[in-house]
Amino acid sequence: MSHPTFPTPPTAPISETVYPPSEDSYLLLDLLPLDAPFLIQRFSRPTSDTSPCSSTPLLVELGPGSGIVTSFLLRHGEYLLGRSDFLVTSVDANPDACECTRDTVALISSEESINNNDENATPSSIRKQTQSRFLGAINGDLLTSLRPHSIDILVFNPPYVPSDTIPSVLPSTPGAGEESEYDRTSRLLALTFDGGHNGMEVTWRFLEMLETVMSERGVVYLLLCAQNRPQEVVEWVKERGWGVVKVGGSGKKAGWERLGVWRVWR
Repeated sequence: MSHPTFPTPPTAPISETVYPPSEDSYLLLDLLPLDAPFLIQRFSRPTSDTSPCSSTPLLVELGPGSGIVTSFLLRHGEYLLGRSDFLVTSVDANPDACECTRDTVALISSEESINNNDENATPSSIRKQTQSRFLGAINGDLLTSLRPHSIDILVFNPPYVPSDTIPSVLPSTPGAGEESEYDRTSRLLALTFDGGHNGMEVTWRFLEMLETVMSERGVVYLLLCAQNRPQEVVEWVKERGWGVVKVGGSGKKAGWERLGVWRVWR
């Protein structure tokens, strides 16, 4: 199935503490539209309001960084889901990333405001544009701030680089004094990249939450690199009764695909 080519969303100015759009970000932007047939079959608006897929879907990006993927979900969610009513939010441990995501999404709102003021715009087209909603960017640790079983679609580009340690989400221990600007920048950058042992410590914490946070129709798009031992993740997911399939990958090095995206679903 062919799909339209979507323009890359613009981003707000990105500070040195925020992960900029990179190869992994663009891989997600390329692959999500390819999986639209699966999502449409699962989420398109039914004829009956009693169907499980009749409620408005909630789309969540975990670790949005610049907000480019969150912006993409908001702008092109109708194509992905086959319906125009959906909610989008994001969660990041980095408060600067939350601010950048809000600013990036605001660029869409500005464009839509201009489009809505177009003399050729009709009331029906304006209503259609406003059926999706951005609920904001939440500063939090993984998905602990969201209600159980509330997430329908989740996109996660985790910190996947193997490292000796993973940084603390909190700036310092109580009574340790104010964090220096250098220490803050270093910590926030480490939150973006450092995944601990095999680059998987944060991702394993997330996977342990799947049963709790995902809805009965829940779908996850998880990005992993070759060093994360993705086959172990696949086996772990299957053992717990979830479906899993590789949607695609990129960045071959020495015959190995460096990055890949897996779809996990109930």
